[in-house]
Amino acid sequence: MNEYDENTDFNQNESSEPERVEVRTVTTVHNFVNEQETPPESGGYSLASMVLGIIAVSGCCCDFLSLPCAIVGLVLGIIALVRKTGNKNFAIAGVVLCSVSIVMIIILEITGAMRAMQNAGINGYKRFF
Repeated sequence: MNEYDENTDFNQNESSEPERVEVRTVTTVHNFVNEQETPPESGGYSLASMVLGIIAVSGCCCDFLSLPCAIVGLVLGIIALVRKTGNKNFAIAGVVLCSVSIVMIIILEITGAMRAMQNAGINGYKRFF
């Protein structure tokens, strides 16, 4: 008789006791959190705030150019400080420069309007000059 015959019982041993089989389970844990490294956040807002602040202060006599630069730079600097991204010193410098620029623009506009009124002959503003 062949060992592969249909009558052969493969599950029983000669002693008629079942075989004891040791079963081991293997579990693997994957760390998917740090699998892909994210690039560090750049300091684009703080640097842009400082650059716009420098442009705004240097061009205070051209208020149509420096006022939008100062407002956008102030907003970007505040966003950079709140998010705590990039260089904190650049953000602080940008906020200070933009604030100084806005104050200078307001002062220049007021004095320019007063001088225009004085040159036009409107009295009452001569005591300031």
